[in-house]
Amino acid sequence: GMEITIQDTSGAPVAGDQFTVRAANQSLFETLDNLSLAMAANDPAVENSLADIDRVLDTLTETVTRVGARMNSVENEREVNDSYKFQIQTTLSDVDDLDYLEAITRLNEQMMGFQAAQQAFVKVSALSLFNYIN
Repeated sequence: GMEITIQDTSGAPVAGDQFTVRAANQSLFETLDNLSLAMAANDPAVENSLADIDRVLDTLTETVTRVGARMNSVENEREVNDSYKFQIQTTLSDVDDLDYLEAITRLNEQMMGFQAAQQAFVKVSALSLFNYIN
């Protein structure tokens, strides 16, 4: 990441405005090592090391947040997949348990009823009002 500090952002840019860009790409161990050396030497760089630690902790928090969001997405997908798997297993179980002879018999009965209803409709619709009166 980069640290950007801008001292004055109000109004139009004028002479004397300043900004600082500072890379913050060192490891936590390098940062702690620098802090230890700076403290041992009574160096004012201690403040910089503490700021670096803050940045490392911020980066760590962001990373943990991103990983948590990805884990939530993976868990949601797993739940959806488990739901589909359950539906497929239920359907397969229904197919395995199907009594084909009974199903064919029921289908034939329904077809015969449908054909009878069709023939009755054709006969009734062929009647005109005059045929009915006569």
